[in-house]
Amino acid sequence: MRGLILTFKRRRFHGLPDIRGILRRYGAAIFFSLTLAGGLLTGSLLSGLIDSETLKRLDILFTTNMPDRLRGGVAGAFCASFCSDFLFLLTAFLLGLCVWGVAGLPLISFFRGFGIGLSAGYLFTSYGMKGVMFYLIVLLPGVCVFCAALVYELCASFDMYRRMTRLILGRETRGFKRALAVYLRKSAVYLLAALIASGLDVLLWFAFSGMIK
Repeated sequence: MRGLILTFKRRRFHGLPDIRGILRRYGAAIFFSLTLAGGLLTGSLLSGLIDSETLKRLDILFTTNMPDRLRGGVAGAFCASFCSDFLFLLTAFLLGLCVWGVAGLPLISFFRGFGIGLSAGYLFTSYGMKGVMFYLIVLLPGVCVFCAALVYELCASFDMYRRMTRLILGRETRGFKRALAVYLRKSAVYLLAALIASGLDVLLWFAFSGMIK
């Protein structure tokens, strides 16, 4: 009987999730996802307090001037969409190569989430439920693809920062060139994902642009 109890306890103990292992492996991704979600919530709450002129000026970073983007044609809409995504990825990439860059990584995810919430709020206040449906059907697929790419890029940047720190402190003397090459390859893949997200945005925009006219 005692053996059965001990066996049950042992199995129950081993069945618990390894919290430390999960945090060690996915902690950075969870953290950047949470900061992005926090920015999204903040942007959606503050969207009604920002005037239309300010929203137009922010269109280079966020989708806050949809009619002008649609009037610019396919090429113009694609460039406008990809330009903002590229700026976020480039900033995250460069911060990963700076010793002090780690401080700016959470700001990137928060600011991108802020833009997503701001865009959603703009469409809702400007077009009502049509704007909400437009965002869910047209913009959300591309947003999800890019946000995943951005979170992974931020994780890669954070990992690169840790390797640089260990190199400076003398804890790691080999393998840095290989780590840099891996970092460059990963960043190229995430940039390709941003291109796909922008292409998806443009295709859906022009397919369903009549929803917000």
